[in-house]
Amino acid sequence: MSKNKGMRRSGRLLCLLAALAVLCAGYAVVSRVTQKEAVIETGGSFAVAEISPDEITSIAWQHEGETLSISREDGGEWRLDGIEGFPLRQDLAEEIAENIASLEATHSVTGGADPADYGLDAPEETITVQLGSGDTLDYSMGALNEITGEYYLRFSKNEAIYTIASALDSLAPYGRAELLDAPEIPALDGATRLVIAGTDADVEQNYFADSTGMTYTDSYHWFHVGMDGAAQPSDADRVNALLDKISALSLTDCVDYSADETALASYGLSPAQLTVTAEYSAQSAEESEPAEAAFTLLIGGQDAETGEYYAALPDSQLVFRIDADTAERLLFATNDSLRADDVLLMDWTAVTGMEFTIGGESHILVRDTVETLDGADAEPAETAGAEPVETDSAEPAETAAPETVWTLDGSRVDDEKVAALEQALTALTSSGRAETAAGGAEVLRLTILRDSDSYDRVELAFSEYDAENYLYTLMGESRLLVAADAVDAIVRTLKYLGQ
Repeated sequence: MSKNKGMRRSGRLLCLLAALAVLCAGYAVVSRVTQKEAVIETGGSFAVAEISPDEITSIAWQHEGETLSISREDGGEWRLDGIEGFPLRQDLAEEIAENIASLEATHSVTGGADPADYGLDAPEETITVQLGSGDTLDYSMGALNEITGEYYLRFSKNEAIYTIASALDSLAPYGRAELLDAPEIPALDGATRLVIAGTDADVEQNYFADSTGMTYTDSYHWFHVGMDGAAQPSDADRVNALLDKISALSLTDCVDYSADETALASYGLSPAQLTVTAEYSAQSAEESEPAEAAFTLLIGGQDAETGEYYAALPDSQLVFRIDADTAERLLFATNDSLRADDVLLMDWTAVTGMEFTIGGESHILVRDTVETLDGADAEPAETAGAEPVETDSAEPAETAAPETVWTLDGSRVDDEKVAALEQALTALTSSGRAETAAGGAEVLRLTILRDSDSYDRVELAFSEYDAENYLYTLMGESRLLVAADAVDAIVRTLKYLGQ
C-alpha cells in the first residue's frame, strides 16, 4: 500500500470521529431538552394526601426553633410527647390534624423537576405525620413563588412538587404555651369580696351595693369590716385596681406540670407565701340568675433567674411564673393601703345646720324655712273719692310659698356665703397621712347637722400638726392631713359669715 493511500484512510477516520463527537453532543442537548419538556404542570385544587383526621396518630412540627410532637392511641385523647402530665388543649390538637388532612394543592409539577430549583433541597419547614396504618408522611416546604405568592411543597409519597396557598406553619401554628390548657382567671369586675393573706399582706374587703347607714355617706361601697364590727370605707379605685391586676394575670408560662408536695415546697407554694381569694358573681349560659363563685390563687417564691414569682391553683400540680410587679402589689397589699382618703363627701341637700367652735367661741348656723306671700307686688293704695273696685270672690286667695334661709346665732346670713362655705369644705383634699394621731392646738371644730336616720351629726376637727398641714379628725378618727392654708380660708369664712 502506498503512502498516499494510507493518508487518505487516516483522513476519513478523523472525519468519522469528528462526526461522532458532533452527534454525541447533539444527543446530549436533545436529551436535556427532552427532559425539560417532560416536566408536566397540572393546575386546579386537589388534596395532597387522601387521608382523614381520624387516621392520624402522631404529628411532629417546628415552632420558633422548638420541635413539638403530639400523639394518641386508639383514637383517644391527644398528648404532648416528652412532657408527663402536660394538659394539652384537645381542640387545638384536633385542629392541627384536620388542617393536615384537608391540605390542598393548587398546582403539581411532575416529571424531571429538580427539587433544588424549588428550594426543596433544604426545606424551610417540615411536618411529619404517622398514620394508624403504620405509614409515615413527610410534608416539606420549599421556596416562595414571588409571582403567585404560593409555596412549593414536597410530599413523601410521590415525586411530585406541589404549590400550596399558605406556608406550612399555618397548619400547626402553635407552640407549647398555646397548646397548654391553662387555667382561666375570671373577670373580677363583679367581685363582691377580696381576701389577701400572707406574711406582709392583710386584705379583707367586702362590697355592699347599698351601704346606707354604714358610714355618714352612701358614696362608699367597699369596706373593711373589723372584728369589732366597725366598717372602714375603702377607695373603690384602689380595690378595683387590685382586682384588675389579678384578672390580667396570664397562667401560660408553666415551669412544672407534675409538681408533688416536695416540688411545691421548693417553689414556696406548700405552704404558699400568699393566698388570694376573690368572690364574684358568675353568669353561665345555663342559669338565668348569676351564681356566686370564687377564684383562689397561690403565690410562692421568686424565680432567681427571671425575677418572676411562682404561682399555682389549689390542688393542682401545675406551677407557673407570673409577673413580678403584680405579685409584689399583692404581696404587700393591706387594708390600710386601700383606705379611702376623701376628706368630706357630703350631700348638702340633707344638711340642716352646722355647729362650729373657733378660738373657744361656739356658734350655730341653722337652715330655716319661712313662708312668704306668693306675689312679687303688693296691692296699690285706694285713691280718694274713687269707686271701690269690685273683685271676683271666685278668684283664689294668695298662697304662701316656702323659702329657705340661713341664720347664724339667730341672724339672717347671705345664702351665697353659705354656699361658698359648703364648696370650700367639699373641695378639701388630703395632703397625706399622719405619722401620729396626736395633734396640737385645735384650730376648728365643726359639727354638720343632717336630716338623716343615721349619722345625723358628722363631727370634724382640725388641729395643728406642722408648718404646712393640720391634722384632720373625722368622727373621732385622726388619720389624714389637710393643707393648713385651705383650712385657714374656711376659718376666715366662718368668722365673717354674719357680716
